Amino acid sequence: MKQDYDQNYYIKRWYAEIYEQKEIQTDDVAFIVKALGERPLKVLEVCCGGGRIAIPLAEAGHRVTGFDGDQAMLERLSIRAETLDNLNSYHADAVLADWGSGYEAVILAGNIMINIETELDYQEAQRLFLQKAAACLVPGGMLLLDFNLFADPVSAFTRKGERVQFEGTGSLGTYGRITALDSVYDSGSQVASGKSRTELLFSSGERYVAERSWSKHIPTLAQVEGWLSDAGFTGVTVYGDYEGNPVGNGTHRAVILACRGQ
Repeated sequence: MKQDYDQNYYIKRWYAEIYEQKEIQTDDVAFIVKALGERPLKVLEVCCGGGRIAIPLAEAGHRVTGFDGDQAMLERLSIRAETLDNLNSYHADAVLADWGSGYEAVILAGNIMINIETELDYQEAQRLFLQKAAACLVPGGMLLLDFNLFADPVSAFTRKGERVQFEGTGSLGTYGRITALDSVYDSGSQVASGKSRTELLFSSGERYVAERSWSKHIPTLAQVEGWLSDAGFTGVTVYGDYEGNPVGNGTHRAVILACRGQ
C-alpha cells in the first residue's frame, strides 16, 4: 500500500509541475482583472489549480477563494500564495461540493466547460456548473466564463494516431509524457471521446504506464447561452477573444460576462 501511495504522489506532483510549465498564458488573466474592475470584490475561482489566475486577482486587491480537486495543484498554490492573506483555497470536487454563497464574482476559466471530471452525464454536469455559479453569487454578481468554440468539431476531434500533449521532467526527477491516442466526435450526441496514455519514469528507475478513456460533451454557444438564461443570468456579453473582439469565423473561443439576475 505504501508503494502505491508514494507512486500516486509522484504522478500527481509531476503532472502539477508540468502543467504549470506548459500553461503559461496571461491574456485571459489580464482580461479578467480588467473585467472585475478596481473595487475589491469577493471572488470565487472554481478549479483554481496552482493559482495562475487566483494569485494575480489577489495581488490586484480582490478577496479570492479558490478550490480544486487536485491536492498537488493546491500545494503549489499554497506555496506561491504564502504572503497573500486575501487568498484562501481548499480541496473539493466541483460537481459534488457546495460552492458557498455571497460571492460578487465567479470565475469559470481555463476551458472548464469541456474539462469537467465527473461520472454524471456530461451535459448535465455542464448545466450544473452554471446553476452552482448562480447560486453562490449575490444578486447582480458577475460570472466570467470562457471555453473553446469549435466551428467544425468533427475535424477537431476525429483524429488517428498519437500526439504528445505534455512532456517534461519534474523537480523530483520524474520524467513523463501524456500522449493523446485515437479520438472521434459523434455529431448526433455532440460527444467527443478517445484515449490517452501516461508514461512516467521515476528517478528510482521504476516505470509507470497507463491508458485511460475519456468523453466530453462539446457545447455550442447557443446551448451555453440557453443554460445561462435557465440559471437566471442576464446581461450576457460574448466575445471571441480576450481582446474583446466579437465571435466570428476567425475566433475559436467564447469569452462570456454575465450577471446573476436580481
